[in-house]
Amino acid sequence: MVSSNSLSMLYGKDILVYGIGSVGRTILSYLCAMPDQIHLIGIALTHADQEGRDQVTGLKIRNIRQWAEEYPEAVVLIATSDTYHKEIAEICQREGFQDIIPITPSLKDAITCAFFEQYFTKKDVDLSGRHIQLGDAKFLNPFQINLPNSANIFGQLKDIVFPHLFPDWSLLDEGPYDPDGILALDPGGIVLDCGANFGTFSAYAASKSCKCYAFEPTPELQPVLHEYTDLYPGKIMPVERALSNQNGTATFHLSSYSCGANSLLDRVQTQKNITVQTITVDSFVEQNRLETVDFIKADIEGAERLMLEGAQNTLAKYAPKLSLCTYHLPDDKEVLAKLILKANPKYKIEYCWEKLYAYVP
Repeated sequence: MVSSNSLSMLYGKDILVYGIGSVGRTILSYLCAMPDQIHLIGIALTHADQEGRDQVTGLKIRNIRQWAEEYPEAVVLIATSDTYHKEIAEICQREGFQDIIPITPSLKDAITCAFFEQYFTKKDVDLSGRHIQLGDAKFLNPFQINLPNSANIFGQLKDIVFPHLFPDWSLLDEGPYDPDGILALDPGGIVLDCGANFGTFSAYAASKSCKCYAFEPTPELQPVLHEYTDLYPGKIMPVERALSNQNGTATFHLSSYSCGANSLLDRVQTQKNITVQTITVDSFVEQNRLETVDFIKADIEGAERLMLEGAQNTLAKYAPKLSLCTYHLPDDKEVLAKLILKANPKYKIEYCWEKLYAYVP
């Protein structure tokens, strides 16, 4: 169960956010939306040669030394990859700052939850129950789920649901899987949710009257996915397997930070490794005698290419719409596009946000 209580340590203080990369951007977007609770004074960097303003937030950007001269009592939030936390903390200490707080997973979750609690309250969304109702869809309530990093559900909702329901495109992170004007989930369609995680996209697809196979090999997420089968009877089928380019078993790396980062590829700070069952899309389609596949969504931490290698027959025969993440590996765009066109040259491919969208006109 996620709590925002730990955020109270920041109330009533001058806050500097150190970092303006992906972590910093996310934290800043949330904190800037809570001016009644959080007093942000600016953004700190090590090598800012001259004072400027951030074009997105309007906050001042200064060298950490300049901030130390004016706000020596400020709290410095280190909003970077944890790889650099120690180095940056030492820099801040040398400049005289005493109150230095790295953005840990728990603090990031607290900030996320505080923001979305405020956001949903303004939208008159009831957060008191096990589930939350958003339009025609029901989703698990992150405040009620006792799993690490369950605040990640809020992050998924802002990409998957907000543009279509509110509409609100201002908070997009990786971008929607079902963008208007490019792809659409057709009622009655067969959907493969590759990397279902907490099942948010599966629930969204089910709310559109699709039948969704939710592929997720992480053991601790199975109760969550099976709860969705009760919410959407006959619409969501959890599949506890990893999609790959061959059938069998493989090592699955569990992230120490987020279950959303679990992967067949050894590319994260690993907490432990487990052995999971793997299957190809083509084999799954054949074994389950699927007469069509209409939509494939994939966010599987760099293994999207393995999934496509094992889906060549499906892409050639059924030409499903594809919505794939392209930010896990440097050559994702090129490799994924090549595999798609190899299977079916009729595909048209478009890139937007951190996604690849493909369809046959």
